[in-house]
Amino acid sequence: MNPLHWKREYQIALLVAAIFGFCIGIYAGVRNVDPNTNLYLLRICLWGAGGCVLGAAGGVLRQLMRDRNSA
Repeated sequence: MNPLHWKREYQIALLVAAIFGFCIGIYAGVRNVDPNTNLYLLRICLWGAGGCVLGAAGGVLRQLMRDRNSA
């Protein structure tokens, strides 16, 4: 289940899912974090990183389910 051994199109799909999750995380962070707080950009980036992890996890779960259904 190493993503480095996947076909190129599945690797690209994982990257796209991570980038999409990052964008959603940034959007949620901008809406939830008060701009007047300390370390504003750090908090926004943490929201983005969390979204990236969730997006990538969704891509990996999708690949796991695909492998399970094909066996």
